[in-house]
Amino acid sequence: KQHLNLSHIEVIPMYIPRDIENTIFLKWLTSNDTRPLFVHGARQIGKTATVKHFAKNHFKNIYYINLAYDKVINFIDSKDAIIIIDEIQISPNIILSIKPLHSKLVLISSHKIKLPINIYDAYMTGFTFREFLMASNNSSFIPTIETHVSFLTPFSNEVHKQLLDFFSIYLALGGYPEVIMCYLNNCNPYPILNSILDNIFEEAISICKGVSYRIFLQRVRYGLPYLIQSHEETFDTPTTNLINLLQNIFTSIHNYQSQEKKHLYLTDTGIANVFLESKQITLESYICSNL
Repeated sequence: KQHLNLSHIEVIPMYIPRDIENTIFLKWLTSNDTRPLFVHGARQIGKTATVKHFAKNHFKNIYYINLAYDKVINFIDSKDAIIIIDEIQISPNIILSIKPLHSKLVLISSHKIKLPINIYDAYMTGFTFREFLMASNNSSFIPTIETHVSFLTPFSNEVHKQLLDFFSIYLALGGYPEVIMCYLNNCNPYPILNSILDNIFEEAISICKGVSYRIFLQRVRYGLPYLIQSHEETFDTPTTNLINLLQNIFTSIHNYQSQEKKHLYLTDTGIANVFLESKQITLESYICSNL
């Protein structure tokens, strides 16, 4: 794993505003769209915290319901209210019984599921490099990057080196907020990354039927790094099933000659870093996820 240098990183506050708040979320709110906002993405990338932060800044009354433990949905319908239903994948049809006339409705899920109503889609990822610079109190580099990219002018050697250092750290960490918070507060982020990775696989495999099949999929898991690093384009049925269960952490590029063949990458570079232990594939994962 890459050695991470803390020399020019400052401690950050507990919550950093995410760009999606001022883009997709705000557009949904100001457009007077009556459809519920559907926020989905991998677990632990900050969906709930971001939605709650946005709600606090724009609504007087906030009703938060988590279907993992809340059995009753109560709210007072008003123009100043927002209803947030978390873990909607547990019971998607419950929204058919919730019909606020005035309140705004937000649905949160760790899976891209099919819902029985029309929704305003908001796919959410972990921290982007831009958000990482903001989190590490280096937002002054953002207008510099935007200007140079816009006019296609080179950076000075000093700025280029600084940005490469920051980007190298970002690639090693990935975008999970908990990992970035830990690192920027002088903690070792790798135990958290490994824990997130284990939880992702365990949750996905746990929904499969049959103890023997779940044990078999655990063995399939440990064969994935080799398949990814060797750029395998086709996968056997068990491997394909496992990849499908983990659709939020995997992305792929199809072979232009055959849609049945594809190169597999991870959507988060921190997960790629600890799972694959390959700087090259980690960088390729970043590029693939941002195409």
